[in-house]
Amino acid sequence: MRMDVLHPEPTKEDEDVAKSVYLYPDAVARLRVIKDLVSGSGSTIVFVNTRSMAELLMYRFTMLGYDSVGIHHSSLSKVSRITTERAFKDGKLKAVIATSSLELGIDIGHVDFVIQYLSPPPGY
Repeated sequence: MRMDVLHPEPTKEDEDVAKSVYLYPDAVARLRVIKDLVSGSGSTIVFVNTRSMAELLMYRFTMLGYDSVGIHHSSLSKVSRITTERAFKDGKLKAVIATSSLELGIDIGHVDFVIQYLSPPPGY
């Protein structure tokens, strides 16, 4: 197992994108790095701490035109969760943004890469 901690510095391009989409350059830099990691890694789960963070991250990926990403958390309907799980398992999605609800014995197939977005909560 290999673990890295990344804190990307915003580039000039990140700053330009941030101005056009009304985000902080640091947030755009993090999104860019995640996109690059997902693009080069095959199937990826991006774990976040809360449902609201999953929704926010998914919205930001969509806003920046990053596709092939799904979302999974306990407040979504069962149909939505199953649809995301199947699409991920079948290779139709390169990444899933998820809370710990995805860890509850759900069969999602092979995972190449895992990202923990921001710090995990205390006790993990």
